Amino acid sequence: MADLIAGSFSRYLNNGDPGYARILWPALRRSSAGHVNGYGIKIYPNGKCAVPPPQTNPIPQFDAKVADLERKAREKLETGGQ
Repeated sequence: MADLIAGSFSRYLNNGDPGYARILWPALRRSSAGHVNGYGIKIYPNGKCAVPPPQTNPIPQFDAKVADLERKAREKLETGGQ
């Protein structure tokens, strides 16, 4: 799981591809102060990570399929497997 998260932010920060970072971003912002850098994302030594831009293009078909599978898995967890 850690590799998936690190890989998504590596794609965003190093290649400008915010696709998966955009999905993970809300989970990393759960601090009372609303700060990400220093709370959920650690960029060595003192880097910054801007908010990923919103999705403006149609999502690629493969990414849409992955997002649908993630949504179904999340719904299954929230309903106790029903």
